[in-house]
Amino acid sequence: MSCDDFERWLDQGGAPEGRVGAAAHAAACPRCARAWRIAETLDAALAEAPAPASRAFTDRVMARVGSGRIPAPLLMPALPWWVRAAMEPATVLALVAAGAMVWGWDGLWAVASAARAELARGAGALPPAAAFSATGWLALQVAAASWLAASAHALFRAAGRLATRFPLTRP
Repeated sequence: MSCDDFERWLDQGGAPEGRVGAAAHAAACPRCARAWRIAETLDAALAEAPAPASRAFTDRVMARVGSGRIPAPLLMPALPWWVRAAMEPATVLALVAAGAMVWGWDGLWAVASAARAELARGAGALPPAAAFSATGWLALQVAAASWLAASAHALFRAAGRLATRFPLTRP
């Protein structure tokens, strides 16, 4: 048996059929002999029955369980306001949109100018896809994502009002 086999045998719970080979290897290998002693000590400690909890401790725990009140640290640790603000999806989206606008301002300006010209003529459509550069498309996608993020809450509220006004199930 090698050291790897011995460790695997210990990790798998020390099956009785491999005990003879493991004992022979541990007798010849100081590292594995130490691991064997630690495993035996741990097994002996776990075999003992734990001391029962005091009656006062049990009463306190059961009072908490019965009240249904969970201590705040178990729910979620309090975070500073700036960490909570940085974790908000709207903050992340705004930072990404601002970064994209700074990085690709010329492309965003070109898209906005082209769209304004087309809308002014009454065509209502953007120029063909070939007219946009990669930066222009990125700017257009960031603008569309920003618009969707900004309007999501209003759409959610409107859908909630419609759902209460026109329920899908009959009473």
